[in-house]
Amino acid sequence: PTPGQVDWRRAWPGALVGGILANFASLMLPRPPFMFLCMLAGGGLAVTLYRRRTRVDVLRAGQGFRIGALAGFFGFLFIAFMSTVAFFSSAGRAEMSTRMQQAMQQALQQAESGSIDPQAQQQMQNLIASLNTPEGLATVLGIGMLLVLVFFVLLAGGGGALSAKIFGHDSRGPSA
Repeated sequence: PTPGQVDWRRAWPGALVGGILANFASLMLPRPPFMFLCMLAGGGLAVTLYRRRTRVDVLRAGQGFRIGALAGFFGFLFIAFMSTVAFFSSAGRAEMSTRMQQAMQQALQQAESGSIDPQAQQQMQNLIASLNTPEGLATVLGIGMLLVLVFFVLLAGGGGALSAKIFGHDSRGPSA
């Protein structure tokens, strides 16, 4: 590739590996700080694998971000697939509905303890009822998936940029 460009034919295999491994690691360590680190590491791994495949002398942070972002996108595709399968299975949909209903009821109880306006309480109950439908669950899932996409792409892209910035220069100097 010319300087400043990414050879995408060689980038996507490493991005796929980085995204999927980061996703599996974040599922094993479901606490938010570890999830953040896993996505950063996935982007960094994608850049490392790209450098090994291409043997480029210099990799800029912007290139690293783009490769890492692709890793984040692949990680998102895996999560999106699993969530969609869970949503369309009746057991998964029932579990999602139960969890969401419990969270909403808890929020409503907290709001009631704060003695809010009865009209606001009624609006909250109407919102809970509308979100407890298949369409409401699909809307929540869609919005959640959009947020996960942004989260994965930005974090893995940041990990890729960081990896390129730190390790993106060949210590052997220019090739002969």
